Amino acid sequence: MGLPRAAAAMLGAGLCILPGRASAACTINAVFQVPVTLVRGHPVAPVQLNGKTLGFTVDSGASYSSIDQAAAKMLKLPVRMTQDNVAMTGVGGMTVPDITTVEAVTIAGAQFKNMPFFVQPLSGMNLLGQNLLGYADAEYDFPHAAIRLMKPEGCNDANLAYWAGPSQGVSVIHLESSRTDRVDSTIGPATLNGRSIRVVFDTGAQRSVLTLAAAARAGVNPDSPGVVPAGSMYGAGAQTVKLWMATFASFKLGDEEIKNVRLQFGDVQLGGADMLLGDDFFLSHRVYVANSQHKIFITYEGGPVFDLASKPLVQDAPDQTPREAAVPTIDGPEPTDAEGYARRASVYLSRNDLEHGIADLSHAIELAPGDPKYPFQRATARLSNKQPIQAMADLDHTLKLAPRSTPTLLLRARLRLTEHDNAGAVADLNAASAVAAPQDDLRLTLGEQYRAAGRQDLAITQYDQWIAGHSDDGRMAEALFGRCRARAFLGVELDKALADCNRAGSLAPKMAGVLETRAMVRLKTGDYARALTDYDAALAALPTDALALYGRGLTRLRLGKVSEGQADLAAAAAIQPKVAAQAKAFGLSPS
Repeated sequence: MGLPRAAAAMLGAGLCILPGRASAACTINAVFQVPVTLVRGHPVAPVQLNGKTLGFTVDSGASYSSIDQAAAKMLKLPVRMTQDNVAMTGVGGMTVPDITTVEAVTIAGAQFKNMPFFVQPLSGMNLLGQNLLGYADAEYDFPHAAIRLMKPEGCNDANLAYWAGPSQGVSVIHLESSRTDRVDSTIGPATLNGRSIRVVFDTGAQRSVLTLAAAARAGVNPDSPGVVPAGSMYGAGAQTVKLWMATFASFKLGDEEIKNVRLQFGDVQLGGADMLLGDDFFLSHRVYVANSQHKIFITYEGGPVFDLASKPLVQDAPDQTPREAAVPTIDGPEPTDAEGYARRASVYLSRNDLEHGIADLSHAIELAPGDPKYPFQRATARLSNKQPIQAMADLDHTLKLAPRSTPTLLLRARLRLTEHDNAGAVADLNAASAVAAPQDDLRLTLGEQYRAAGRQDLAITQYDQWIAGHSDDGRMAEALFGRCRARAFLGVELDKALADCNRAGSLAPKMAGVLETRAMVRLKTGDYARALTDYDAALAALPTDALALYGRGLTRLRLGKVSEGQADLAAAAAIQPKVAAQAKAFGLSPS
């Protein structure tokens, strides 16, 4: 790929493990052991770049490590074009990154010199990839919020699942890659509904996902019975990928088989693999990737494997009704400091075990009352636990400790919006906007929340700044649509609004709301015939859209189709009694 390998000087950790099932001659030495915090399921580790600490997602599915443009700019790193026409492939397609070299990278005491990083346009793309993780064996211990880079000695073909007791099953699968100089990805065999598939172990992905082709070979397509839409995803590459969810009879990896498993699938690009095993898999397993043996050792540690939104069902006897299984507590020694409790809480919360997660965060707050990140984390957990009053108290406390915390301001603004406190929400959004960089990624969220608060004028300014700095971002259609809608509601720059809606529609042809918003623009500009065409198409997709019905009614009235127009207005009011007042606020009325 035309990229230099990192030269590594090991300063670390001195941990020596004697595997219980291996011969006495086998030892495993830790290059480093780093505690991680699971943020929305992703393992985030503190990493120093030239002395500056940043949070990095540990991404076993990335060939190379990367940072985002904002981080490169902040660190004043020289950025250059890649050589040899290098391109990165992700679930959203292909992108051509720039590259930089970081003089000193330090992780848990281990230092790596002159390490190459791709530079990504997507915000938050600080990733540790296989040019680091493939240097040695990698152990992913999400159940205990840790990741370890290991160097075995004298182990040959020994079982390297050193933590497993005599009664714990260990699945062993063979890695497809046999290269010893660099490991591009971690791929192994599995079966789905009895069909062989290739799975890539990817700690950078929140949820596991199948390709369309793999699902089809297993007998499942988007139009199959029981298949439901599952939203969309994006990553490296500018395209947003639509997903579906289906039940598959069997998924088998090594000696472990899961029956009647719910999995996502979509038109994802996985570089020849059939399935991506994401964080929802790692949260319930301990995984040792033995690059030294070209094997993977896996143990099941408890909890749901893929469906993190619900607890697994158990049945004590054949004639009994299945009941929810208790979520297993995390074994191991009790944490001794606030950070330890917070890391364990992140594991519980990623498993949707809110009770234990909130309890651990409360311990962290007691041990470190001046640290703002713990009440913020407890606020997000309490919101998930449907405790808005307690969450608001935590957010208020967080902002007393850190008044300029933009994530806290944004979350409190969102909570205030749900309580119809638009003025309070706008005050929080103004405070967040004042401390954000001009093209900060959070300006997309600011635009959306200003729109929700009824400040379309301020929303347009946020969208302008975000769009100017994110030309290759997979969320461009979302931003263009938001700006089109804000202009349409205000009735300003309608020619620009039309251009935004047209471009959003070309980037995401099935995006909800684009046709109805473009119809509103055309109605306001007097292009009634085209407005009617757009309203008809919008209502064909969503017949119960009250605002679209009301807009079509007005359009038909303008075209002289009085009876049809009145019928639409009546139908809209039947669905949403206040639709006339809502439309009037947007400048739409019969007179």
